[in-house]
Amino acid sequence: MKRICVLGCSGAGKTTLATEIAARTGLPHHSLDSYYWKPGWTPTAKDDWFLAHRRLIDEDAWVIDGNYFSTLVSRVAAADTIVFVDLARWRCLYRIAKRTLRWWGRTRPDMGEDCPESLDLAFLRYIWNFKAVHRPHILGLLDDLSGGQIVHIRNERERTAFLAGL
Repeated sequence: MKRICVLGCSGAGKTTLATEIAARTGLPHHSLDSYYWKPGWTPTAKDDWFLAHRRLIDEDAWVIDGNYFSTLVSRVAAADTIVFVDLARWRCLYRIAKRTLRWWGRTRPDMGEDCPESLDLAFLRYIWNFKAVHRPHILGLLDDLSGGQIVHIRNERERTAFLAGL
């Protein structure tokens, strides 16, 4: 495993898992949120985003976490291992609530500069609808594109077992 792509719903623990994978493997870790979001929650311009993403996936080795569906196909195609963290909706919502309380008004270390933690209805809807809207897209993409290893993590036991096997 030299190129590991970590996907999943917000609150599923993508960044935490990717950080742990990087620590155990010695691979560099890139959280896409820190590349995409500019100060004040301003998205990176489309052309700049595609260029930054291309530079990341062209590296020889990496652990990249984040969905960003506009670049997902190329990231999955470049990965030799895809980890899909597919937790229950209630667990993702709980973790988002916990994260929001912990970081409210401050910028998390895995985010772009000056992007203070907040919560809005659109983000909660995204999480609520992830299984119906985005999960089928991810699973279909993994079936169609991946020539590498796919790790489908559905609970904490499977997460622990995966990490123990690294």
